[in-house]
Amino acid sequence: MKIFKIIIFILEFVLQELKNLLKKIIRIFNVYSKEYSILKLLLYLSGSNVNPFKNQNFVNFLKINEKFWKLNNEISDNKKFILITSFVHFHPGYSYSNSIIGANLKDYFNCNLRGFIDSHDHYCKKILNSFGINKFYYLNEKNILLRIFYFLKALILLQKVKNINEFLKLKYNGIDIGKIVYEDVLRKTGIPTIDKINFKIIYHLCLAINKSDQCLKVVNKKNIKAIVQAETQFIPSAIVFQHALNQNIPVYSRVGVNKFSVKVYKNANEIYTSRDEFSEKIFDFSYKTNSKKASEKGFQSIKKRFLGKNKNDNLRDSSWAHNNKKNYTKKQLCKLFNWSVKKPIIFIFSHSLIDGNFTCGERVFKDNLSWLRYTLNKITTIKDCNWILKPHPMDWEYNYAQTSTEKEYMKICENFSHIKLYPKDLSSYSITKIAKAAITSHGSSAVEYTSFGLPVLSAGRANYTKFKINYRAKTISQYEKYITNIESLKKPTYKKILRAKVFSFILNEVLSTKNILIPSFDYTNKINRDKFYKDTTKLILNYRVKNDYFRKNLYYQMDNDLDHTQNLKILKNLKY
Repeated sequence: MKIFKIIIFILEFVLQELKNLLKKIIRIFNVYSKEYSILKLLLYLSGSNVNPFKNQNFVNFLKINEKFWKLNNEISDNKKFILITSFVHFHPGYSYSNSIIGANLKDYFNCNLRGFIDSHDHYCKKILNSFGINKFYYLNEKNILLRIFYFLKALILLQKVKNINEFLKLKYNGIDIGKIVYEDVLRKTGIPTIDKINFKIIYHLCLAINKSDQCLKVVNKKNIKAIVQAETQFIPSAIVFQHALNQNIPVYSRVGVNKFSVKVYKNANEIYTSRDEFSEKIFDFSYKTNSKKASEKGFQSIKKRFLGKNKNDNLRDSSWAHNNKKNYTKKQLCKLFNWSVKKPIIFIFSHSLIDGNFTCGERVFKDNLSWLRYTLNKITTIKDCNWILKPHPMDWEYNYAQTSTEKEYMKICENFSHIKLYPKDLSSYSITKIAKAAITSHGSSAVEYTSFGLPVLSAGRANYTKFKINYRAKTISQYEKYITNIESLKKPTYKKILRAKVFSFILNEVLSTKNILIPSFDYTNKINRDKFYKDTTKLILNYRVKNDYFRKNLYYQMDNDLDHTQNLKILKNLKY
């Protein structure tokens, strides 16, 4: 790295620190004046047990929750403890759900609870306090001298890194710091792909190695029985996650909102498996017990979703994708685009461009945008087929991203009449009647459309890969060959269709148990917090341990050393 570049990067660092200081002042003024009683906050920061928050619904919720857990949980003398992490600020759903999981594990293992949070996150701390957690470890922002030290350390680490591909292989303290930083930069900046090492990469690297040094000290504590965390991506969650697994500390991570499963990660080999990737053991049980019934239920779940009728879907992107749509015939669609009905139609399912790039592991392309651009450029020359590109519904949520699937289409494909954007009112169910084949990088469409007998090509490892459901390219040349001959792909065999349906059954029903202490909530920053406090308070007051089926399923999971919490009622019904 040339001295001139280093000077430029240092100047950018100074400017970034000034921006951060300004943002912090604005945040303190806006958030603190809105959320806190300043006098009570000063008392709280001086060590008083006073609640500094203005919101009475929040205060009431904390009181009720604290009383509930005092009644239901005695403090153990065991030196072992469950570490509850939460790094999502001012969102009660994450810290509350993590604490519910932790409290159940506490009872099962007969050990204590401790918290691991950002040093300035008083909101999260009060929620964890209400579960009887009074011992905390903190991630600190560090003073300006230490931040300078870590920035210079990041520059030194990058001296031997020649390009972005080498950066993605960079390790620090035994964790894949390059991938963690790359994913974090994409998500935080909205830049979906990076070709050169720039200031953003360096700055996020300095943050990451700072957090890594702090996290390593925490996970090296000898008495950690397990760690609970919702997110396994980004800074600092991915750092905590990888350090824990490198130390063989089990990590319990939630899959879902109020109907969910808990995945247990036990070793570093599992780092690049998504939270909803379940074991062959779970699959084989459903498949061998009653594959006919399991496949029928799985297929029914997909059909309901495609028709916008699946009430079990509690993810917003699913409702955006499938609700309020209408069914098209191939003839109607071809008329809309002035296409010949005789030509096959291939659907391409895009991804969120700034999320989920490394959660599933091995991939053909560097990131989701690289995959999309390669695919779009390739199909401009393949005119034996007509192509329809479907944006990911989260494109509307991440509207700060510097590009989108639609923008990429406009840049690459707008002047090609055989390539069109997906009509916004077209139902997913229509695709099953229209498409000749489908393409995704690593999305759920591979399972869904295989269930309808369509050949689907993927270009990376996914949660369904080991079940050999669809066509998968392992190299760019193989991917190119598949796309070029996409209309010649054979339909999936009966066995693959059956496996896809059983997979869907497990994912949507077996790994879904309602937790009677957790209300349905918006997992984004648009959550209605007052509603969450009121709903949660009602659930706590109406709680009966005999109705806590989630707790029973979780304990069964622990007793039988299973990787996921399973809905035992659903599995039991398979036998009849």
